[in-house]
Amino acid sequence: RPWPAMAHLLEPESEPGEPPLLTDVHADLSDRERVTIPGSGRFPPATFDYILTTPAMAERYVEGSATVISSSALTSGSDHYPISAKFRLD
Repeated sequence: RPWPAMAHLLEPESEPGEPPLLTDVHADLSDRERVTIPGSGRFPPATFDYILTTPAMAERYVEGSATVISSSALTSGSDHYPISAKFRLD
């Protein structure tokens, strides 16, 4: 699922039980929910945008808050949809 150039960052370290270097907070979304470029007749929909966190920040992630805001009104300045996630600040 992740772009191949960054897949190694999301894999656990070589030692068993070690956390990955980064966590993709959108990983629980379905492939369809993760689309950040809507595509056109020439190109298929794709996911190019991610919110990646360190393990410490991932602990502050509010479960279920990750989303892709897929509104055509929001792509007038970019061909990518905005993505968001909430994190606890306490």
